[in-house]
Amino acid sequence: MEKMPIGAYIKQQREAKGWSQEFLCEGVCSRTTLSRIENDSQAPSFTTLNKLFEKLGLPSRQFLMLADMPSIEADNLQKKIRNNSVLCQETEGEERARLLEQFQKDLERLETLCGKDNPLFRQFALSTQVTAGRPDGPYSSGERLDMLLEAIRLTVPLFDLEKIAAFRYTETEIVLINKLARTYSRAGNRKKAISISRQLLKYIEKNNQSLDSYARQFCLVAYNYAHDLALEKKYKDAICYAEKCREAGNANGYYNFLPECMAIMGECYFFLGDRERSADCYTQAFYLSKAYGNKRDLAIVRQEMREHLGLEMPS
Repeated sequence: MEKMPIGAYIKQQREAKGWSQEFLCEGVCSRTTLSRIENDSQAPSFTTLNKLFEKLGLPSRQFLMLADMPSIEADNLQKKIRNNSVLCQETEGEERARLLEQFQKDLERLETLCGKDNPLFRQFALSTQVTAGRPDGPYSSGERLDMLLEAIRLTVPLFDLEKIAAFRYTETEIVLINKLARTYSRAGNRKKAISISRQLLKYIEKNNQSLDSYARQFCLVAYNYAHDLALEKKYKDAICYAEKCREAGNANGYYNFLPECMAIMGECYFFLGDRERSADCYTQAFYLSKAYGNKRDLAIVRQEMREHLGLEMPS
């Protein structure tokens, strides 16, 4: 018997229960993602597919029959490529060259699994290449902006940085928009970065609070927003969003940005003249960074505490 496409199968099971797309995707993925999966224009990740089957009440053996080895391999490759792209950004010399070579080999294998003309593969490749950089170093700000805009317009052709709320986005597209904001910030155009982050945060708060990935999305954007506000000396606003990031992370068990948020608040309170609060926030940032083993952030916090407050932290 011919196997039914997985997207059509999910749609059939959803409609048999009389469920809307909004109901099925709640807490699993965005409605946009589910629509693309059901139309077989996007291959679901192993994790997303598992969650959809669990919510539909389908037995795991059906899930395993439909989740073939190429799709599982593609999901694992994506995770490996993302991790290596970040490592490429953070290393130098022979180690960077080795990582870039492996990064390219994994991209080529993923292309074989997904298809060269698959827009989602092309989008993923552009996004991770922006992070990894070229063999001779990082891309220029102009190159990064061009690549990121090309990537998001593969799936949102009419995307406009001035009208972010006009469209619906997957988590991948939200990451791309956040990267655009970071690129503008690093290029010195923080007002543009702040505008992008402000629009994106409003979108996430309005549309994505029911998703499992809400805290991850919100904290990612809120941290960068608070960071840029602090650089623009909008200290009270920066504290407000760093605190919102901290609260969202704590409420949802997502603590990745907690040390950085506490450091932002420590710096802002110092410039607002509240040395006691500044010292308290910096101290929390220091010990959190130490607990997470983040040597780079630990060194930054130690230096700022010494320069701003005259405090020496233990090595």
